[in-house]
Amino acid sequence: MTKVKHLYKQILTLILFLTTTVSAQAINVEINEFGICLVSITVEINEGLQSVTLPIEPIAASIIALTDGRVLPTIYENNTLYVILDKSSVVEISYIANVSLVGNAFHLIINTDDNLTLRIPTLNVILLTLPKNIISFKEEDGILTLVVRGPQEIVYTLRIQNITQTPTTTPPTVVTPKPDYILLLITGITVVALASGITYVLIRRRKVGDIDKLLDDVDRSIIRELRARGGSALQAELQDSINVPKTTLWRHVKRLEKLGVVKVEKVGLQNRVTLVRDVKV
Repeated sequence: MTKVKHLYKQILTLILFLTTTVSAQAINVEINEFGICLVSITVEINEGLQSVTLPIEPIAASIIALTDGRVLPTIYENNTLYVILDKSSVVEISYIANVSLVGNAFHLIINTDDNLTLRIPTLNVILLTLPKNIISFKEEDGILTLVVRGPQEIVYTLRIQNITQTPTTTPPTVVTPKPDYILLLITGITVVALASGITYVLIRRRKVGDIDKLLDDVDRSIIRELRARGGSALQAELQDSINVPKTTLWRHVKRLEKLGVVKVEKVGLQNRVTLVRDVKV
């Protein structure tokens, strides 16, 4: 075991000498209704062994790097992702951010000096601090979109959903609503340790009506196209019908697979996507 660790350190040392650091072209951070942060990065990487400094510390097990619809081999060490490419490509990196929970407040640490786009569902999330270095902002359909420059710390909490009842025979009474969101499941435990597990449980136990709330326009387009094709289609057929980049389509297909909406099977050299769970779109 000691020899293996020593060899691993030697490999990483060699990587540091051989790699070229790559800067992100676009960084997007989305806070979902449960307070979990999903980070996506788009970078153009030359062939060979390259390194990408991640703007926000990840949960390593959630990292996925895609190019041309295929998953790339990666090594993660000390907030740096190492990627090997056989040709220059645009790579999409996505992961769950390592967000800590202190009391009822989530703390998101942004380490980069670059600009990033932050999307917040205002019906579910309340900012507890005013972000610094705001370049632009807009609010549309309940989503606050901020373009900010790091480094900085974003602190937020989840909004309590009030449930009201109108009594018929007794005078109205004031009832203090109890929080019914994910904080009750992870009180006292950091999102670092449980975010992957929580995401899996939420996905697997979610009812059809709830999954609908997690879908975006691309997800819905994929589901509609699969329905139109009898419930199954090759990835190339979906690509011909849905006007998005190949890597974006593949990322959404894998997301739907994790949600239990579709399954992906290898057919020769192609991927077949099959609708296994009908959801409202």
